[in-house]
Amino acid sequence: MMQIWNSIIWIWQVIRMWNIMKSQNYQTRGDNLVIYGFLIVLIFPFLSLLLDGDGSIFEDLNGSMYLLLASPMFPLVATILSLIVVARICGWDSTDKTINYEIMAGHSRAEVYFGRVCSALIWTIGGSFAVMVLPAAIISLICGFGNNMPLGDVVLNTGLFLLVLFRMSCEYILLTFLLRNCYAAMLLGYAFTAFGMLGVMVYTDSTGVESTVETALVNMGQLFNFGNYQMKNIGGEEIQVFDLSLEPSIISSTVLVSLLVGIICLLVGYVFFSRRDMR
Repeated sequence: MMQIWNSIIWIWQVIRMWNIMKSQNYQTRGDNLVIYGFLIVLIFPFLSLLLDGDGSIFEDLNGSMYLLLASPMFPLVATILSLIVVARICGWDSTDKTINYEIMAGHSRAEVYFGRVCSALIWTIGGSFAVMVLPAAIISLICGFGNNMPLGDVVLNTGLFLLVLFRMSCEYILLTFLLRNCYAAMLLGYAFTAFGMLGVMVYTDSTGVESTVETALVNMGQLFNFGNYQMKNIGGEEIQVFDLSLEPSIISSTVLVSLLVGIICLLVGYVFFSRRDMR
């Protein structure tokens, strides 16, 4: 009997959290800053095509060639979207204290916190996936995917990329709930990301040790590395075939670190939120 009652309570809490998520989704759809952020990041991948030089890429354009040119922009796209979306969803209502109204209306702090967390992760990961994959999918439907890279490796690396984005978003979620201000979270989040990347570069140059999962941005850069390729004769034509395969150690460390860091950040953020004075 007690187990049934606990299940009913859990289902009721999920429904109430879903209502918070719907409210946040409605607010996010009308947020001009989020809209401008999506419009900006949509430009970046296509900017790589326009900067190709003589425009010869359009003669042999296919899905894999698009990824070859656009993927260096993917970490920047994911970082910008994560900073803007997470900060707005998790910190916008804290600035003017309207987040308190949900608690006063009877929602638990867990519902308020995880409702925003789930909404932020869905918007960030789903939005980044759309910006990265949809153009490549449309081009592939029209021009074919091509033989320049194995499709299976692209799928695996994209999945790992989104997992690293989960880690990055959770770090920004923690920062936003600590600061309780969306604009401060954006500025400090950008500063921490930039200085972290700079620190890793200095460490790598001074020690010669290759960076792997020290920061989310470094980890993202590894997953679409087109440095290794060889010329192959396919269909009577010599083309570049890029090797996107990853070492098992890189795959396992990416999965473990992304999940571990992400979950820890969410738990620490919840502990802080559940104990703070809401006045």
